[in-house]
Amino acid sequence: MDSIIEESLHQWAEEEIDALLAEIVANSMWCEPVPAEAAPDSSDSHLWRLLAAEYGSTLVTGDKLLLGNPPTAHSVVSPRSYVEMLRGYSIHEPVGISSILTTGPG
Repeated sequence: MDSIIEESLHQWAEEEIDALLAEIVANSMWCEPVPAEAAPDSSDSHLWRLLAAEYGSTLVTGDKLLLGNPPTAHSVVSPRSYVEMLRGYSIHEPVGISSILTTGPG
């Protein structure tokens, strides 16, 4: 029953989610934060510093304040927008996920 509910929320089967998470882990890299412009909320400054560490990186978040105020040269997108963007790719192919940060509910 839980998998039916989960699948209806994001329309991905459990195996697809597992494959995506494995791809994220396989393509991840350690980033040290660097100086960056001020975040719209000072408690999110660490996210702006991590984004600044990788040119053109993307933050995936549900935080409306961050979504409405992306830093220069970076993208801030909602989880739904990011999933829609991924739909054009096979989850077994690299999609540049090494430069994507995610946050919990905003």
